[in-house]
Amino acid sequence: MDKLLRAVCIVTFTYALLYVNNNFGNVEGFRFWGVGLLALSIFLLFKEKVELVMGGKKLGVSFEGAEKLLIVLPILITAIAILLKPHDVACIVHVKSFVCN
Repeated sequence: MDKLLRAVCIVTFTYALLYVNNNFGNVEGFRFWGVGLLALSIFLLFKEKVELVMGGKKLGVSFEGAEKLLIVLPILITAIAILLKPHDVACIVHVKSFVCN
């Protein structure tokens, strides 16, 4: 993906996340983040090769075929958990803006 397009997507998603968080509350903002994770997992599922990158540096590890599930499945499970139970997941990961009992 082109670096400019990647930057535009990140800035747009961050702006939309902050907008939802400020106008609809913390729970809906966290749920919107879950929607973003779901979209990411679907995108990675249909991508031919997933390369491992850390800090902008390619590590030389790539996943193809069934190996992609090692990357996609945890993201997908986290996204579904956030969409179904955003408050519970936020309390588990200690999001500061949530009041947990």
